[in-house]
Amino acid sequence: MPMRTWRTWRRHRPQAAPSAAEQQWSAAVAAADWCVRRAYGGGYSGIPGVVSVADVQQCADEDFGTPGVTAGQAAAAVREYWYVRGCASDLVTDAFDRQYCP
Repeated sequence: MPMRTWRTWRRHRPQAAPSAAEQQWSAAVAAADWCVRRAYGGGYSGIPGVVSVADVQQCADEDFGTPGVTAGQAAAAVREYWYVRGCASDLVTDAFDRQYCP
């Protein structure tokens, strides 16, 4: 029997299933991405896209099949997308409201 190296062992080891919180977070990030792309695709040039926290929650529930994404998770996902993509002037969102920011 051939000796397994660290790389082959790591490649073949079973992966743990993601927790419910990890599934909700990944669905919230994917839903935020989806909603921002829809907002950019449906608008006219020069008019900013609009993405609300409720839109992200509804998208995570209906499109990604992950109910229970909280408003705080959805707002955090939109804020992360905002900072990573640099959407400062061409996207309007309520994710920075006081009720969503701790």
